[in-house]
Amino acid sequence: MVDCQDKFAKFIFYLCFLDIGIISTGSFHKDPLRAYALCMDELVLACSPTHPFAESEEWTPELIAASSFVLHGRASSTRRITDQWLEQHGISPFSRLELDSLEAIKQAVMLGEHISFISRMAVQSEADRGLLRIWPIPGLPAERQVYAITNQDGYMSSTSSRFIEILNEWSRSIQEPLLEDQE
Repeated sequence: MVDCQDKFAKFIFYLCFLDIGIISTGSFHKDPLRAYALCMDELVLACSPTHPFAESEEWTPELIAASSFVLHGRASSTRRITDQWLEQHGISPFSRLELDSLEAIKQAVMLGEHISFISRMAVQSEADRGLLRIWPIPGLPAERQVYAITNQDGYMSSTSSRFIEILNEWSRSIQEPLLEDQE
């Protein structure tokens, strides 16, 4: 999943060779791409069940400031949201680890010493299995949309068209409103 708007030139280039991309971002409109809204996602605070503050009822900016932070890569929208939140709360984490891979971020957080702001969809399975604990981020209504992106100027294979149909069906099954074309 591409998680940034700064990489759109590359993304458009790759969509000349690929039929579909999946991104998570705020409102999205970028020619020649067509965006199909799939579902909503939100950012949550995640930590290991062994983290020193894992039993907290809720996380405050002070607890977050006292924790070692795993940050997303600088180009990601999650990183921009995280940096804005930290700045608004006057927090400069005492320890930072920066990773570009969602899987690497989850693994670092599961080790027990770090926290991260991360997509609920990316960590829900681990939270359900007790490998991570998640909380709302205080003062951050960070819902984002997940989109399927196609290049409206490019050829769409029948397999990719069918995949878009399956995404439509999946989207209908999990939420209202239904997948809508954001052209």
